[in-house]
Amino acid sequence: MNEKFVHTAYKGNVKIAVCYGESYKAGMSSLAYQKLIELFLSEDFFMSRFFFEKNTVYSPDNFFKLNQANIIVFTISFEPDVINALKMLLLSNVELENARRKQTLICGGILPTLNPKLLETVFDFQYFGEIEGNENKIRQILKIKSKTEILDSLNSAFGKNIQKAEEKAPPPHSVILSSDTIFNDAFLVEISRGCKFNCPFCLIGSYYPDFRQWPFETLCNIIDTGLKYSSKIGLVSALPNSHSDILKIVEYILKKGGKPSFSSIRLELITEEFIKILKSSGQNTLTIAPETADIEVRKKIGKVYTDEKIINILNLSLKHGIHNFKLYFMAGLPGDINAENEIIKLCKKIREQLLIYAKKTGIMPGLSLDISLFVPKPGTKWENEIMQNEVFYKNFINNINKNLAPLGIKTKKDNYNISISQYVLSRIDSKYLKEIITLLKDNKPIKRKLKLIFKEIKNTL
Repeated sequence: MNEKFVHTAYKGNVKIAVCYGESYKAGMSSLAYQKLIELFLSEDFFMSRFFFEKNTVYSPDNFFKLNQANIIVFTISFEPDVINALKMLLLSNVELENARRKQTLICGGILPTLNPKLLETVFDFQYFGEIEGNENKIRQILKIKSKTEILDSLNSAFGKNIQKAEEKAPPPHSVILSSDTIFNDAFLVEISRGCKFNCPFCLIGSYYPDFRQWPFETLCNIIDTGLKYSSKIGLVSALPNSHSDILKIVEYILKKGGKPSFSSIRLELITEEFIKILKSSGQNTLTIAPETADIEVRKKIGKVYTDEKIINILNLSLKHGIHNFKLYFMAGLPGDINAENEIIKLCKKIREQLLIYAKKTGIMPGLSLDISLFVPKPGTKWENEIMQNEVFYKNFINNINKNLAPLGIKTKKDNYNISISQYVLSRIDSKYLKEIITLLKDNKPIKRKLKLIFKEIKNTL
């Protein structure tokens, strides 16, 4: 593992443990975590990173143990990370009861903001919302030596209000580049936040209701910094091609000798010009998320396009030398009663086009699917819809595989237990969490408990 530090790290008086309830690879690939690191790259703080790696607490810095920190900070975006965060604290002999703990324990991120009652008895303070523009205020407060004064000041400054980013604050970007990340040495920069489409199953519209994009000139300055450390520039956004200057941004990176990369892109916004740029940036895979193959259900979730539109975009991509395609779907969407058969029909239509291309060129393009289970989340339009059971999901995937695997179409599925934990931990309060903590303390498995809670709260909706 090789790391490159964009900013200087200090060894100040206040020991800060910056924690992520997942592996090093996942944490260092997260811009939320990178932003947390940047927050404490200050001469007043002595920062050490901590991750949950193979059921142990791992620190690549190893400056001090987790329980030796004055302040412990977590960013929590995903529900299963809550359990891992609790395990990290227990493994490090950090007291989980606020009143008996000497360290100051703080968390932020999407999950605490959307379900503040879950962790209120474990963490001393939960920061809700966005951090950009409040960095100096937070640093000044956390320099205070007394835990009581720190908490009084945090509550006075922020309370339980959801914070909004300062309009002119620079975008989050990588502060440490690592060879052991999902993006492998890439410099990441957030180019836009929020989403224009507000899909009824998606949290982004609830957490960031307003779509905002950083100006082209601002992004170019940060990209110039990134190119000093890596030729790979990862453009982070819920929908990268929603940025009005996306073509200019990509062209700028290419002109400077860099290689831009994206996550999933919105199909309605794909143009032939964008595909050309995509190919020239070295990308060989086009990833799109129809979510459903039923056109009527697709309309309900705001994806108003036909199967022919999907096939046209894939053919345009083939024309410009992109030969691999990944499609995201969901099982169990409300009203999607014939979902797997519709997916099979669509994929067979796509494969016919791929075969035509293969006969002409001698190159057989690849097609793969990622099928997750619909999990209704609080705060979304579909929060009170039904989540299907394990038998439904298993039969759904088996039907897909039975029909598409012989055609060379690979399908990736979710772990159903993770879907259960997402549903449960996005909804329960600290009373239920206390029961889970008791099991964790006794080194007992929690899967059965989560399933029992799932049945209990599902029946109350």
